[in-house]
Amino acid sequence: MDKTKASSYESLFKGKQIVKWIVGKLIGYGKSAAVLRAEAEGKIYAIKIFDTELDERFGHEIQLKRIEQEIGLKGHGIPNLIDIVDGGQFVQEGQTYHYIVMPFVEGKDLKQFIQSETYAQEFIVQTLRTLVDVTEKLLERSVVHRDIKPENIVVTASGDIVLMDLGVLKLVGTRSFTDEEQKQFVGTLRNAPPEFLFRDEHDTLDGWRAVNLYQIGAILHDLIMKRELFAGVSPYTQLVLAIKETNPEIANPGIDGRLITLARNLLAKDWKKRLEYGAVAKVRDMLSSLLTPQADTAEKYKQEIAELTSKHRSSMDEIRSITTSMEQRKKKLQSMAYELNEFVQKRVEEVARVIGAKIGGVFGNFPFSIDKTAHQLEAVWNAPFRLESDMEHGFLRPFFVIAKMRLDVEGNCQIGVSAIFCGPILGHNFNNFDEVLADLSVELIHQRIADPVSKSTAESLLRFKTVFEGIVSLDEALAVPVEEGIKELCIAGLKAWSPLVEMELRRLREYALNGRTSLHPPNDRTLLFPIT
Repeated sequence: MDKTKASSYESLFKGKQIVKWIVGKLIGYGKSAAVLRAEAEGKIYAIKIFDTELDERFGHEIQLKRIEQEIGLKGHGIPNLIDIVDGGQFVQEGQTYHYIVMPFVEGKDLKQFIQSETYAQEFIVQTLRTLVDVTEKLLERSVVHRDIKPENIVVTASGDIVLMDLGVLKLVGTRSFTDEEQKQFVGTLRNAPPEFLFRDEHDTLDGWRAVNLYQIGAILHDLIMKRELFAGVSPYTQLVLAIKETNPEIANPGIDGRLITLARNLLAKDWKKRLEYGAVAKVRDMLSSLLTPQADTAEKYKQEIAELTSKHRSSMDEIRSITTSMEQRKKKLQSMAYELNEFVQKRVEEVARVIGAKIGGVFGNFPFSIDKTAHQLEAVWNAPFRLESDMEHGFLRPFFVIAKMRLDVEGNCQIGVSAIFCGPILGHNFNNFDEVLADLSVELIHQRIADPVSKSTAESLLRFKTVFEGIVSLDEALAVPVEEGIKELCIAGLKAWSPLVEMELRRLREYALNGRTSLHPPNDRTLLFPIT
């Protein structure tokens, strides 16, 4: 609900009687309701009237169950927690409204108080003690508040604090009527721990205690720093990243180091670590000790050491988290690279089938190389294939198809293909292909690709040809350009061999015409074809 709609509720209900309460002026509003002043039997109350859009969103029956759940805390007897006086529904001008009546608590909300007042460390300690006590007493009833934030805490004129707004409370271990399909985010983003933000919280007492501790830690941060947690971080996506990954800086020379440490510990990203660092019994003992004078200098040094240890421990947790993330990304990249490699091999096999060739094996040792760059992990590798065919299909010798691939963990990919045709083009006339394999080194192949023997046909054959560049997906959109690129190289190879065949034929005719059939023939290593 925005201010305009809240003001319209004031105009609609001010001066009217709802059950026994006479409605007065607007005193506040939130996401789901307007809060107005009300009187009955000489006492002042606050009546919260819910936005009718919630009926449309959740349904009338669910709204009633939500109200009944909140009314279930009527007369709870928990100090410093707003009481529930009454609630239900009423009809005004044909429209049904849901409402809750609470005692009127006069004062400033904690956000206003932090911004406008000067307060001592004792106030911070007492605020924390109160919040811990209230949330633990709620957990004893298997109830969790879920929206502890400065705007939901009132500081009275006497300095007491009262935790307000039970609108998104939940019974531990049961379905929440506040959560649509159990996945919608409820509460306040800025004060939500990572697991609650992503609705991955554990629906147990310890799981919700960890959420409580984080939200109390956020209150402690605001009290120490006199600004809200992650102040100035926007837009939404940046705030989500900060909640997930950033440990806020907390420092104030006027505040005891133990409180600084406590704030850091309560804001731990890992909910289990949060429970370990901020065990309720330890927190209560520490807060109690802050209300008594420090014993001696040795204790001060001990506190300083504890603070530094906590800071380092927090840093190490973050380092471990980053390292784990990097390892996971490397494994993901390795898996993607092998899948892409297999995909390209199938494309080569498909082309080989079309041209009447077969794959005679993979040449050389080309391991994957994982390179860490400034922004991402990247894999770069070559995958060479030996293709064998025969004269019926126009291929004089076996040849190589080399696919060069570059891939990063985000799916950005580049694929290029090259072909190596044995014979004069490559500077080898070996008739025994095993000799070719023995003589062809990875360095030579790279050298020929980079600096072909001639600037004619060989250059077009040996030059690296990019066939794909973009976000990779192992489907037809990738298969087509890869296969087409390989086919183009095969056609170019056949064309390149044509003049060599003619040249060899002329040489052999001249050899035969000279009548040298009984003499030693030319060296087989200089001929395209062996003489048998």
